[in-house]
Amino acid sequence: MYILAAETSTKRGSVALSQDGTLLGEVENLVQKSHSEVLHSFIDQLLRKNNLKISDIDIFASSTGPGSFTGLRIAGNAMKTFAFIMNKPMVAIDSLTLLAAGFPEDGIITPWINAYKNMVYFARFEKKNGELKVLEAPSAKRVQDLELHLDQKSWIVGDGYEVYHQYLSEKLKKNCLRLSTEALASGYDYPKASTLVSLAFPLAKKDQTIDWKSYKPLYIRASEAEENKSGVIFSSLK
Repeated sequence: MYILAAETSTKRGSVALSQDGTLLGEVENLVQKSHSEVLHSFIDQLLRKNNLKISDIDIFASSTGPGSFTGLRIAGNAMKTFAFIMNKPMVAIDSLTLLAAGFPEDGIITPWINAYKNMVYFARFEKKNGELKVLEAPSAKRVQDLELHLDQKSWIVGDGYEVYHQYLSEKLKKNCLRLSTEALASGYDYPKASTLVSLAFPLAKKDQTIDWKSYKPLYIRASEAEENKSGVIFSSLK
């Protein structure tokens, strides 16, 4: 079973290919505004390297977000299009789950993805022996309110921490566990397509897939244009 996955909901976009649960390759991009320009060349690169055609892919996988409104559409629309044309199923997994699943430590894991305007996309998981249990479903939290939602020590993963850590109280910082700078350089602060293909394989084996029409991005917040139109006001952190 070949699975092709794409993840473009954050600054670090990626495409990955697996066969029967074994990762065959992953290509990454670190410039968010160029994901649409390189996504299809990355797919072509992986297929050529493994002597495959797009018609050989059995499952197309994409994250649903939350994340960049424009970014998550790039991977989602590409995988939906392939699934439609090839009449193949899809697997869709949210980006906060991908962050927690790809994290190398067990314990309480709390992903924070930068949602901009002094907010983060937030969820909480418990990870034990590689298995994830959802403690709090994805939502958007104001940075000012994070202390209310993190009353115990937790691994914090995601680009939201680096953006907003200077505004956190000392009490909250004591509950925020972080990997070393060297470890984070490996990309743990960003959801990865390689994590997506690893999670997609057992779901596909159990026929827990969707068709292309059922794929929907996870929009927790309204778009910036919609929020501006409705007069949403964001308070300063300073």
